[in-house]
Amino acid sequence: MDVMQTVEVIEKILLAIIGIIVIFDIYLYVNDTDGDTISNILKNWVNDRFFFITYLWGVLAGHFFLGAKNSIVTNTAWSLVIVLFIAVLLFISGMYFKQRIRPKGQIVLLVLGITIGHFFWSLN
Repeated sequence: MDVMQTVEVIEKILLAIIGIIVIFDIYLYVNDTDGDTISNILKNWVNDRFFFITYLWGVLAGHFFLGAKNSIVTNTAWSLVIVLFIAVLLFISGMYFKQRIRPKGQIVLLVLGITIGHFFWSLN
């Protein structure tokens, strides 16, 4: 299998996964139970302890949609280690402190994630 075929297979798999998630979320939205959609569950997780998810969304946004020609860290493995190290620190702090994070804190985590994803783990 050459590179182009691999890319096409991965694209099809990702589109199928996204389609399944969207269909499942629509099903959850129209059922009789309130607050059981994927969005509501993620929002509750992020507000309680798992605020590292906001950081990771920012990292993915910075990685995929904002590309830097020259990354601060030239080694891709080290840049990924930095991204995951910060995520693990946020996860541990969320489990240790067990307090809700305010919207301003969420914005700071999102901007931090976008910055890290853009400058340290750029797609370009």
